[in-house]
Amino acid sequence: QAFDSTRLAYSILTYVAAGNGLVNSAGVQMNYGEEDSAIVGKGVGVNKKVLMKAVDVFMGCQNNDGMWPQGQSIYSTFNRKDTNVGNAFVFSCDTLGEMLQVCGKDVFAGHMDGVERLVDWCDRNYVSEVVTLECDVENGECFGKQRRGWVSNHFPPGTGATAWSTAQALIFMARARRITRSLMNDAVLSEFGGTSSGGRDEGGWKRLVDADVAEGVTLKNIIMQRVLEPRATASAATSQKLAAHSAVLFGPPGTAKTTICKGVADFLGWDFVVIDTATFLASGLSDVSGRIRYVFDRLKKIEKCVILFDEIEEFCLDRENQALGMESRMLTTALLTQINDLRKAEKSVFFLATNRLKALDSAITRPGRFDMQLFVGTPNLSARVERFREKLEVVGATGIDEAVDAFEKALSQEWENYGQFFNFIEGEILADACAGMAVSDGIVKPKDVAALIKRQVVTIRGTDAKNEYVEGSALSRW
Repeated sequence: QAFDSTRLAYSILTYVAAGNGLVNSAGVQMNYGEEDSAIVGKGVGVNKKVLMKAVDVFMGCQNNDGMWPQGQSIYSTFNRKDTNVGNAFVFSCDTLGEMLQVCGKDVFAGHMDGVERLVDWCDRNYVSEVVTLECDVENGECFGKQRRGWVSNHFPPGTGATAWSTAQALIFMARARRITRSLMNDAVLSEFGGTSSGGRDEGGWKRLVDADVAEGVTLKNIIMQRVLEPRATASAATSQKLAAHSAVLFGPPGTAKTTICKGVADFLGWDFVVIDTATFLASGLSDVSGRIRYVFDRLKKIEKCVILFDEIEEFCLDRENQALGMESRMLTTALLTQINDLRKAEKSVFFLATNRLKALDSAITRPGRFDMQLFVGTPNLSARVERFREKLEVVGATGIDEAVDAFEKALSQEWENYGQFFNFIEGEILADACAGMAVSDGIVKPKDVAALIKRQVVTIRGTDAKNEYVEGSALSRW
């Protein structure tokens, strides 16, 4: 008797459903002959090796045209030899569609060629016909409407499209498309060292300290309104036209640009990947342009991913700079074209992080390829004060409100000349020192905090660096 792949498919689906149902369920193993014979444990679920082997056997039964052998009928009453009813047998689109849904992408990762063969069958066997609705008896003209869809291969040739066959074909192709995209995402992330989403996690975003972009406007508020809210809730679908798909993040070193982008990815439950200079130089200096095209071709295939282009200024320098050679100008042009195409795809959100905004080509900084241009400065005053309060609570200091008031008063007085130029790490050093003062001395005095502020070593120092920082804060657009 010939092997029946349809029976195997039934068995696989039943095994997975039963196995998943037993996960974390209570189980009892009896050891007869012992006084305490009952051993309580948890269900182990599906054995993945067994499942993958069974799927290997099933996929090996596929015909060259993409379909599977007819197999057993759905009901035993149809098992008569003279029965030839098309809907008495399982349609291969239904079988593989269910297996894709139940078994998942990991099990089918090695069988996408077989999935593609069935998709090709669907492409070749698309049925389009005209169904007559009425005829004019006088002139013999008939009128009707077009009916399009699929019919199971178990029906005799010439049978028109059926609703159930069409539904099963569409469901199969939708699931095949979803798994193909997911596998493509995984492949691109693996190639470029990205991380897959583990689900939505707002914790990292909430822990980010905020920074001022303009008076009364903060960085986190802008990103929340333009990037996160339009994608995080279904009710925000109407605001998709206002959603930002890209942004330039610029500002001094140490202002957590990478951490911000990772926080966006975690908040949305999206994948995250960083593309840096080394990514574009992976094929050597002789074919950077070709490598840029390759990288962007891969990035355009993924979706629901936050992409960070980190300090890639050398590939998009200002072409008006007379010191640039022809090769550098051509690289800038090539990169701009690819960024434009990635923006049009609207499948992912991408950021360009830089410490040198003025070095970038004007096509980067003007609206078009990047929806926003956001200055990422140091934490604002309120964020620093809140961080200090948290540290006092952790160390168990007394007189927290008084200490916080003294800290805020001193920092406010020294904000214009010193405080605003402390990056996150430098601000943490100051807060830790003041928290230690609260524990050891039992009091925090504004003059002591001010003395610590003035002694703090900072990254942004010197008149030119400070002026550049202040000027940069005025270049944001959103």
